Amino acid sequence: MRRNWSRAGWNFVGVMALASFAMTQGASPATAGTVLVGDPVAGKAAWTACQACHELDSNKTGPKHRGLVGRKAGAAPGFKYSVALAEAGIIWTPENLDTWLQDPGTMVMGTKMFYSVSDPKQRADIIAYLATEK
Repeated sequence: MRRNWSRAGWNFVGVMALASFAMTQGASPATAGTVLVGDPVAGKAAWTACQACHELDSNKTGPKHRGLVGRKAGAAPGFKYSVALAEAGIIWTPENLDTWLQDPGTMVMGTKMFYSVSDPKQRADIIAYLATEK
């Protein structure tokens, strides 16, 4: 029996080839719009770098972090936020936190925060830790 490579058949082959090519180009979950699953124990250790500006239960140079995941950006009581962040309308979901930690100034132009975390696994670990601190 002879195969009929119709246009639909070739489209399938083309889509599969394109998907295969994309997977070999180093697309990471962080760049694909998903957040890696983090380890909260490793995240607690990584979060110590954040303590230069943040504490869990009180505001310092940056706002307190307890209850951060799920909170509206610019809403920690008693902290004076930049106008840009206070008016951004962002909810701190794991996805938004991942984007934020990659480059806060790109996500919200005019924010005060300048520190970034380039490693996707470390970002995921920090977010996992913060999610446990309700």
